[in-house]
Amino acid sequence: MKTHTNTLTNEEIIKLAPSAGAQTPHEMVSDRYSFVPTIQAVDMLRSVGWLPVSVKQAGVRNDDRNGFQKHIIRFKSTRPCDRSRTG
Repeated sequence: MKTHTNTLTNEEIIKLAPSAGAQTPHEMVSDRYSFVPTIQAVDMLRSVGWLPVSVKQAGVRNDDRNGFQKHIIRFKSTRPCDRSRTG
């Protein structure tokens, strides 16, 4: 997993995990599947203080799934941790 001390831009996320840049679902998913582009979710989290710091994507067995594989993005909060509220 590529980890940065700085936060990642959307362009860096897509460069490191191209599947995170998918704008449409894979053609084989059900019509009932509700697709949300990863970058849209990243932007929403960024707007409330969660910044992406690392990204990774899985490999694929079938080439037709390339660009649609699982991926993970780790975030850090811009807010200080309030340890008085933890158990």
